Amino acid sequence: MSVTPRTGVPLIALALGLALAACQQQDEAPAEGTAPEAAAATLPTPPFSVNRQMVSLVDNEAHVLWGAEREGAAPQTDADWNAIEDHALQIVAAGYLVARGGTGPEDARWSAEPVWQAQSKAMIDAAMAAATAAYARSMTDLLTANGKLVDSCLACHEAFKPEIPTEGRTHQHADEFVGPLT
Repeated sequence: MSVTPRTGVPLIALALGLALAACQQQDEAPAEGTAPEAAAATLPTPPFSVNRQMVSLVDNEAHVLWGAEREGAAPQTDADWNAIEDHALQIVAAGYLVARGGTGPEDARWSAEPVWQAQSKAMIDAAMAAATAAYARSMTDLLTANGKLVDSCLACHEAFKPEIPTEGRTHQHADEFVGPLT
């Protein structure tokens, strides 16, 4: 699978965010034997808004998963299924960033709320189920996982961001999923 401008920007943003977190975490490493939750609390906040994370990372990747449901677009080859798995795992990684908050005006308040953390976990769990379905080459399981992903998105937006779009960050999805991914 080649990196296109459509997928390259989110991947670069995710890589930069994770690299920044890793660099900053070296200086803030928890003491040996510290619980994983305490270690996670030392991670820095991503240097961009949650809205930017959602549009640039989650939305792009989710549309690939949902696009596989279109007539004639179901994954057919190992490469197709691997692409679905890759996009699902990118949502998993993005979910951990989203849980940290961001630089948007409400992001710190939102990420401090237990409901935000539960919604982030629901998105991560749904995306992990999609990755597992892709690994198993199960369209039935992918459809179920995609439904859970939609449910997690809708529930979070209902609780935190019912007015869409915001911050001027949106993108259009072309009818690019007209057949298998390869």
